[in-house]
Amino acid sequence: RARTNTSLRLFPPTDEKSVHALRYSEPGDGISPHFDGNPFQGRRLAVIYVVRDDAESLLHFEGEPVQAPEGSVVVFEGDRLRHSVPPRQSQGVRLVVNALFC
Repeated sequence: RARTNTSLRLFPPTDEKSVHALRYSEPGDGISPHFDGNPFQGRRLAVIYVVRDDAESLLHFEGEPVQAPEGSVVVFEGDRLRHSVPPRQSQGVRLVVNALFC
């Protein structure tokens, strides 16, 4: 059964860093393992939309690789699940939009 939560909002609503457009295009581009937000400020849902990916299509969650090809939407608890984007091994273009909700 689907549940809706009409109280979800960008965190915090005035923070311009709540939504990012990221481009990975050079060998070595990636993001090291991290958690999102401050665990003392409540639950954080992270949403990643893969706009374009011409190559590697990987995210890591708790060190485990997960395929996220072009067009994928990934939703997870960013404050509880350590995640990363492994460094690109080759040149190409990966565009993603991510947002934090609480």
